[in-house]
This record gives sequence, structure tokens and C-alpha cells, in this order.
Amino acid sequence: MLNKSELASLLELFDDSNIPEPTLDFHVEKISGSQRDKLILEIIKRTYHADLKPSGEHRIPDWEAGWSENLAKYESGGQLSQLVPGYFSSNTVIRLAGDLYKASTSLVEPELLGTLIYDLLKKFCASATHIYEFGCGSGNNIQTVRRALPNAQIVGLDWAIASQKIISAVAERGDINNLTGHNFNFFKPDYSFELSSSGAVFTCAALEQVGTNWYPFVDYLLAAKPGIVVNIEPISELLDGDTLLDALSIEYARRRNHLNGYFEGLVELERSGKIKILFKKRSTLGSIFLNGYSVVVWEVCSK
Repeated sequence: MLNKSELASLLELFDDSNIPEPTLDFHVEKISGSQRDKLILEIIKRTYHADLKPSGEHRIPDWEAGWSENLAKYESGGQLSQLVPGYFSSNTVIRLAGDLYKASTSLVEPELLGTLIYDLLKKFCASATHIYEFGCGSGNNIQTVRRALPNAQIVGLDWAIASQKIISAVAERGDINNLTGHNFNFFKPDYSFELSSSGAVFTCAALEQVGTNWYPFVDYLLAAKPGIVVNIEPISELLDGDTLLDALSIEYARRRNHLNGYFEGLVELERSGKIKILFKKRSTLGSIFLNGYSVVVWEVCSK
């Protein structure tokens, strides 16, 4: 099992003393030789497959169905661990430290992602009174948010009604305190939902679903003026297209219509004096097909 120092090194975290001990007994092993070649061939075939589904608003029914499954498991007596999204269930190959690794369980990716989230929230959101997770989905990340920020009010927002039902069920059971939910559509932002100026906005593998249509949400944030915005998303501009795995990730994201042009848009907003980018970094963690957890942190300028 990896210790905190090893985790921090692989994930390139800010401070290994800033993260909790792993909740999962696991190990990872770098894949090499013919096995790695077979996996890369699998990635290529999947990336260029004709049936690869693009993201977008048309997939809301899919998310309703997925989160309804998590809700049913939780309401039938399940623990918070039942909130792990089903798409992690069969994935034991991950991207880590620039290469492909075999994990001992499919829960390693969400475990490492939780460690990354914890580190970022501690670094950038320690003083936030509210944490607004837009696109909170199954609610899996709210456990990490609560561990990182025990006193903040957590608000989970999602366009799927099943997601709000999960948030309500968790709050009613008392598994996580100071927790509320709200329906929110990235494509049609609810401007009546106000954000605290001392609050932090957080997204993780959620904005990827809007493709090129991220403008409505950014316009909403410019008007709502939260204290800080932390995005953990597939940001292709932060990858190195001259390396094989990154180049395949960029193409996979393009074909899935994942977040496209978002970072360039933020750079332009910074040039115009509307926002300030505080931090940007490609993550060392990803799934077999996608480097989906790169980070950009920014704030709305006061003027």
C-alpha cells in the first residue's frame, strides 16, 4: 500500500502532510512491454470507434438513470461508499505519473481523485464559508469536501433530479452535515441562485459534459462573483500533444465533445481584466482513455 509521501509524489501534490491517510488498502504497478502495447492499441480503437458517444445535454437521461442506481443502493441501507459512480466499476487501468498503471481494484482511481481534491481544497479553499459543487452527480465528492473543510456549508448542484434526491437522502440521514442540494443546468443557468462572495465553486469531471457550450456557465459565474473557482476537468490545452498518451487523450476528448476551448476562453477573460488565473496544472492522474483531471483555479476580478 502506498504511504502518504508516495501518494504525494505520484500525484505531485502540494504537501504530503496536507492529505489524509488512504481509506483503501491498494497498490499500483506500472504496465510495460507487450501488455502496454495492447492497452495503447485498445485506447486507439476506442478513441476512433464509430459508436463513441459525444457528451452534451442530450445525455441528461443517462445521468438520471446512473444516479438513480446510486440512490437506490444508498436508500436500501448502503453507506456513503455506495455513491461511487458506476463508471468506475470495471476500470483497473489508470494513467499515473505519465504512464499506464494496473491498480489492484477499480476503486483506486476515485481514491486517488479524492486525494487530489482534498489537497486542492485545502490549498485554495481553506477559508471558504460555502463550497458549491456544480455537477455533483452521485454526490461521491462531498465526502472528500467535508473531510477537507469540516465547517463549510456544502451545496451540491446538478441538472439531474436524482442527484438532488441523493443529496437530500444523505442530509436527512445525517451522514454529512450542513449539506443542501439545488437543481442547476449548465446550459441554462439559474441566475436567481446567488453565491456567497466568501464561497468557492468546485467542479470535477462535470464541465466536460458541456463541450464547447461553457459560455453560459462562465457568464453566470462572472455575474455571481464567488470567492474562487476550482476546476478539475479534461483541459487539453494543458497536455503535451507531442507525447503519445497525451495526444490520444486530446483526440478522445475531442471526439467525445468534452470541454473544448474552456481554458483558452479563461485566458482571454484574463487578458480583458475580467478574471485572474491563480493556478494551472496538468494532473498526473487519469483514466485509461483520458487525462481528465487537470486543474485551473481562478477568481472573478472585482471591477
